[in-house]
This record gives sequence, structure tokens and C-alpha cells, in this order.
Amino acid sequence: MGHHKECPYCGLPLDEQPRTNTPNRFKQHDSVTTFGWDSRLTFGKHKGRLVSEVHRDDPAYLDWALENVEWLTFSDDVIEMMESIPF
Repeated sequence: MGHHKECPYCGLPLDEQPRTNTPNRFKQHDSVTTFGWDSRLTFGKHKGRLVSEVHRDDPAYLDWALENVEWLTFSDDVIEMMESIPF
């Protein structure tokens, strides 16, 4: 039928978003998504970019995402690299 609006953070059609009472826009999913080095981010200002690119260009963003996006986690090797870089 018609075009569905997408969530600007995850890309899911808004009519498929789980309903939530929390005001945090990043707490909208029922499951956790694991991102590795070759994964493309599906939300936020780096949507569509590889995790490895964001880590190189804006590593603080990955740290922020891990702390604030409830449905997101990174693979163990990504987390180990993030922990080895001080901000």
C-alpha cells in the first residue's frame, strides 16, 4: 500500500515499532542486535557506515551508543578494542 515512515534511529517502519512508555527513543526493541567490525550501523548520525569506519573516525560515538542504545551490543573483539582506547 502506501509508503511507511521509518524510525530515524533503526530504520524499522514506525508501525512495526514496539510500543513503550519510556521517553528514551533508543529503548524501542525487544531483542539485542550485535554489531561486528563489518556491520553497518542502522541508526543515528552514522547510519549506514561500517562499525570499523566509525571506530576510526568517531570512537566516542560507539562508546556512547553502547551506553545509551538498549538494544545494541558489539562483538567481543569490537568491545576489546574500544576498551583499549582512552578518551
